[in-house]
Amino acid sequence: ARAEALARAEARARAAAEAHAEALARAEALARAEAERERAEQAAAAMAAVDGVLEGDPQDPSAAARTKAAPAGATAPAPDGAASGGAEAPPAAAPSGGEETRGAGPATKKGTGRGRRILKRQIDRLVRESDAEASPAPIGNETATLMSEMILSDDGARAYVMGEVLGVGGQGRVFEASITGDQHFPGFARPVERAVLKMAHRGQEEALQRERRIYGQPHRGIIRLLDAGATKSRAYLILERLQPHPFERFAVRVGRVDPATAVDTFVNLLDVLKDLHAPKGRNLILCDIKPDNIMLRMAAPEGALSEEDYLRRLAKGAYEPVFIDVGCAQDLTELNHRGGRLQELTGTPLYLPPEAIPSIEGEDFVPGLYSVKTDVYALTLSFYEHLTGERPYAHRGLFQLRGEDYLRELFAFKRDRVNPIHPEKLQKLFGNPLAGDLQRILYAGLHPDPQKRASVLNLFKMLSDAFDVIERVRNATEGYYFDVCRGLRYWQQRLPRPGVERSLYRTPQQQA
Repeated sequence: ARAEALARAEARARAAAEAHAEALARAEALARAEAERERAEQAAAAMAAVDGVLEGDPQDPSAAARTKAAPAGATAPAPDGAASGGAEAPPAAAPSGGEETRGAGPATKKGTGRGRRILKRQIDRLVRESDAEASPAPIGNETATLMSEMILSDDGARAYVMGEVLGVGGQGRVFEASITGDQHFPGFARPVERAVLKMAHRGQEEALQRERRIYGQPHRGIIRLLDAGATKSRAYLILERLQPHPFERFAVRVGRVDPATAVDTFVNLLDVLKDLHAPKGRNLILCDIKPDNIMLRMAAPEGALSEEDYLRRLAKGAYEPVFIDVGCAQDLTELNHRGGRLQELTGTPLYLPPEAIPSIEGEDFVPGLYSVKTDVYALTLSFYEHLTGERPYAHRGLFQLRGEDYLRELFAFKRDRVNPIHPEKLQKLFGNPLAGDLQRILYAGLHPDPQKRASVLNLFKMLSDAFDVIERVRNATEGYYFDVCRGLRYWQQRLPRPGVERSLYRTPQQQA
């Protein structure tokens, strides 16, 4: 009888516990539903406010609120010749209303017709591309089969064996590749055993072919194309193997670049742009300069370098900064015939200047405006990110948003000419006078008005004066081989370079 009583008591206890658990689950479900409803309402309210900003609605209250809430130093960058030191940037200049800034100015009335649909379609495309990069699709059966076999070159002289995946972008995947057969390529002094194979996603073959045409005229400042071809269904490029920039190699450990290497990278890539932009040079603008598209050429036929060897070469300047992924590049002559306008937003929006962002005027879609100053802005912003490890507009909370919300807020920042850099970050990291010198150079390259933005030559001179830049390698293009690194052409002498034993990139344990 006692045993049965105990069993009944236990059963009642279990039933009570289950009922309590069910009640808790129902309460949690209700709380989650309520929280989701509140978040949805907040998102809808935020989207409604941002819509007005994106279209330049003069009645939209959020634009005024954003301007009012902007902290000191977060307005538009100063023009050339702004005071050095800890000076704040002056207020943003209003758009001139001329053709050069029409795409960046506010709209005259809310666009609800075809122009708005075009802009929405471009935003949707950017969101899809961003999602694809953030969460790449798994390798399909066809690509997996190719990875297990050799890809024969179109001329039959060599074969490529695909290795590990090195990266995934909007246009395709990048694989490590070993080369069998003929390993001799024009522009290389030694046989090439390892390279990089870039294979287009389905539907992106045209973009890869455009990139191939740009690589058709080799340049020391651009990654070198070795070969190109196609399997039965996929186009591919074979490119030289480069080393990661320290910004990428030590991203987890450090998150930024030592100032000496950042300045050396910036001044030498300005020299590259000077040649790429010249009518007698390549007559190109790249349109997609960003930290991810900057790598280093180091003579390393063995492939990957040890950390000690890498840092040793970095300290000695035994490397050359190089642009990669140039599929967005535009011929300047053709671009000028179109008035500098591109119907599709081209490049990575975060690093584009205000005038390159499309907008709505009345009912009309206004394409972005591109020029050599587009590259100046993007390279200067990459320089800031190298120095600080902080992405543009991070101090404004931009990266708390995702997808379409992120793009609409970014477009609003561009339209309102909000300063993308954080002056206080420079002061905290470097102090005066270095922070002031860097801030003056950054403001010159990031002026929101392309007419007042510094040119490549002006920025080069500002860096040369501030950092005592000298030319180390003369006649850098004569007898040039892509696998015989001559080192930095230009070399700053103001800042100490990182050593192998003690540097920004070494952990305390390694330094000990």
